[in-house]
Amino acid sequence: MFRPVSAAAGEMPNITIEHVAPRTWCRRVRTSGLRRPWDVMFPPEILYRDSSGFEVGRDLDHCLIMQQDRVIAAFVLAMRDSDCCLIDVRADEGAHAAWVELMFDHWHQRAQQRQARAMTGPVGAFAFITDGVSAEAYAGESIHIARYPSTIVDSFRRRGYVHAWSGTIWGRIGADESFSRSKHERSPNVRRGTWMNLLSTVRVIEHVLSTSFSSLPWHRGSGAELSSLARRYMLVGEPKLMLTGTANGRPAGAVLMYRDLPNVPGMVRRWPVLLRDIWLFISSRISRAVHVSVIGIVPEFRNSRLSLALFDAAASVMAAADSVTTSWIRDDNKASGMMARRAGLLPLERRTVFTKELPFNPFTNGERE
Repeated sequence: MFRPVSAAAGEMPNITIEHVAPRTWCRRVRTSGLRRPWDVMFPPEILYRDSSGFEVGRDLDHCLIMQQDRVIAAFVLAMRDSDCCLIDVRADEGAHAAWVELMFDHWHQRAQQRQARAMTGPVGAFAFITDGVSAEAYAGESIHIARYPSTIVDSFRRRGYVHAWSGTIWGRIGADESFSRSKHERSPNVRRGTWMNLLSTVRVIEHVLSTSFSSLPWHRGSGAELSSLARRYMLVGEPKLMLTGTANGRPAGAVLMYRDLPNVPGMVRRWPVLLRDIWLFISSRISRAVHVSVIGIVPEFRNSRLSLALFDAAASVMAAADSVTTSWIRDDNKASGMMARRAGLLPLERRTVFTKELPFNPFTNGERE
């Protein structure tokens, strides 16, 4: 069902918002040139379908911004706890700037209707899709890093939004021939995955990540069922990019990396999901680009010799890659920052997530839904 919402007076009255079903949103985004490289890794058709194993949020709004009959922008709103979050926003580069203000007005209206405590965004459609927006231009692309329009930054600040959290995407283009291995001998407690030990490697990684991340106040889980996550990442995964460390026979650390694709042809983005998955699987087999997704160190082994050996092993893998990206954007994730610097990566882009507290609503008797 469509429900047009007109732009404010003097702001291109032919720009409207249409509320559509998730399937319609995905189809119109795909056919309107608003597909992005990361859609190949996490297709919206999979994230937003009713049976999805990805915890995107509740009370989702799928919105298209139309200029006459043309889709010029699209966004999704969702409730997470008591925050109304902007989780997916994309726009045509040549779109009239009025779409931004129309989106913010609608977002604020929906947050008030839902008695939200705050408005926060942009955040990833789920925990493994990159948060934040940057005012800086960054030419690199990745199937693991979502990019949101930088044109919305001024509106965030002008409307009183403030810093919620921020961090850095690290990376490198080209192999790192200057990398020199640590003088320490390779630790027998650090192991690279193989097809023969894949099951035990995955078990160690699961234990390490659940143990190490549970100590971080900002982490709330992966946001996806393990089976759903595995089905997506198996398309770009490779056992030798899974590194694990043990101490006294117990899991102590892990670094999880995947194949990346810096370039996704426009025609591929318009294909149905099955064809995109086949292309993704074949292309990733020959790619020499690496994405570092997660590093986890069990708290008692942080800053230990084992973590140093694990960092060295991961840095060696990254040095041989044609390019490296990360999707870390949390300032308080110190282990990831140490890993990036040790591997010779450089800050590629700094991102910020904004938030705005909403005024007290007397009709809720001091409580918020």
